[in-house]
Amino acid sequence: MRLPSPQVENDIETLREEIEGHDTAELARKRSRMRELGREEGRIDVSLNQQKDKPQNQI
Repeated sequence: MRLPSPQVENDIETLREEIEGHDTAELARKRSRMRELGREEGRIDVSLNQQKDKPQNQI
């Protein structure tokens, strides 16, 4: 079995440190906000479609 080169080991360690540096709570909040905005977008879309389907008042 061949061992990874020192450069590969350094790259792996750098990536591990980068991953550990991410705030998982912040990422979860952002995902939650994205879902919330997606639901709101869906409600707005439904509302717009309902407005389009209503008969327009003639002047």
